[in-house]
Amino acid sequence: MSNLLSSVLNDIERLNLIGFDFLDCEGKKRICRIKLLFGVFDFVAKAKVLNMIQFNGKYGCPTCLDPGVHRNNRHLYLPGSSYSLRTLEGIERAQNEGESRGEIVEGIKGTSVLHGHLHLVDAIPPDYMHCVLEGVTKSLLTFWTHSKY
Repeated sequence: MSNLLSSVLNDIERLNLIGFDFLDCEGKKRICRIKLLFGVFDFVAKAKVLNMIQFNGKYGCPTCLDPGVHRNNRHLYLPGSSYSLRTLEGIERAQNEGESRGEIVEGIKGTSVLHGHLHLVDAIPPDYMHCVLEGVTKSLLTFWTHSKY
């Protein structure tokens, strides 16, 4: 994963710094630069790219510092608890501690391949596929608004 993404990220970085030339519709030479703004992944890919525990493990939430609970062979993130949101400083600290001690710290295994290319909190949005396309949002709206519940 790291080798593949490193190559792509290096190409994007070069396109951001140097850019490429093109002729506009009036025949004028222009320079276009490319910048990576967001990284959108499903939960499994997000864990690999961020070099962290998957969603079904302790501290597996990429958004907050909820350790979750393990019950009946399942890892659950229960509502009603208030946990701190992840910060870039916290992620960088966990990456450094994890690599120096050879341990997983707050769900972080080590430095992400995206480190230095993207803001690891603000530029990685929630998982659209699971939250919207697979019906979680619809289920939540039904749960919140249907008189049956």
